[in-house]
Parts: sequence; structure tokens; C-alpha cells
Amino acid sequence: MWVERKANAFDLFNYVILAVMSACFLYPVVMTLALSFSDADKLGNATVSVWPVGYSLNAYRLLLADDRILRFYLNTINYAGTGTLIMLISTSMMAYPLTFRDFRGVKLVSIVLVISLSFRAVWCRPTSWCSGSGWSTPCGRWYFRPRSRRSM
Repeated sequence: MWVERKANAFDLFNYVILAVMSACFLYPVVMTLALSFSDADKLGNATVSVWPVGYSLNAYRLLLADDRILRFYLNTINYAGTGTLIMLISTSMMAYPLTFRDFRGVKLVSIVLVISLSFRAVWCRPTSWCSGSGWSTPCGRWYFRPRSRRSM
């Protein structure tokens, strides 16, 4: 049974914050769409706002004229789908035995999982480890890469 209640100041505050955050997240998407449908001459004048100025589909014609774009999309879908499938299968295979309390090693695996999930963010923070030509993290992502001496 649904019981109606009156909205209080806390609910109003939540709605206002949600509306502001939604506008902040949606504005770049709407702006990108407006820029993609705008005429190239109008883009140089910076007259594009939320609505397209000088409506044109030339950007999409140029994009779809390249034959490689279909291969790029298929590669993206293939990588995302394969990665998702592998992760779902592997985590399901690991999670199923953890549902049985009398299974040997449940406590150890659970502790290892909690520790690895807790410290993943620490390992991927930028550090000042110098490895060759730039700073990197233990995850192998580059955060700073100085110019080589030949280009100076």
C-alpha cells in the first residue's frame, strides 16, 4: 500500500541538487551535438550555443565517407563484448563456490578479494617513480612524458 507523505525541505534540496547535477552532466552532451550539427563557418565565430547554428550534416557525411569507420565500430563492440563476457564468466566461476560456507578456502579468498578491492586505487595513483622517459604508476599508465633530448 502506498502512503503519501508531504515533501519537506530535505526533499526539495535533493531535487534542486539533482537538477543542477543533471544539467552539468547533460550540457556537454547537448553542446557536442549542437556543434556536430552546426555549419563549419559558424564554428569559427563561436556563435554556437545549445542550439545548432547554420544546420549542416557535413561532419557526418565526412565521417561516414571513410570506409574504416565501420571496422572501428565493430572492433569497439567486439572488444567491449568479449571483455564483458570474459569478466562475467570468470567472476561467476569464482563467486559460486564462495556461496558455500563449508567450501575450503572461502575465508582466505574473501580476505584476498577485499584487500585487492580496497587497495586497487592506491596502486593506480600517480607516483614519482621514474621509469625511463617519464613518470608512471605500477599499473603502467603514463601521467607525465617529457620530450626526448633530440626534440629539444
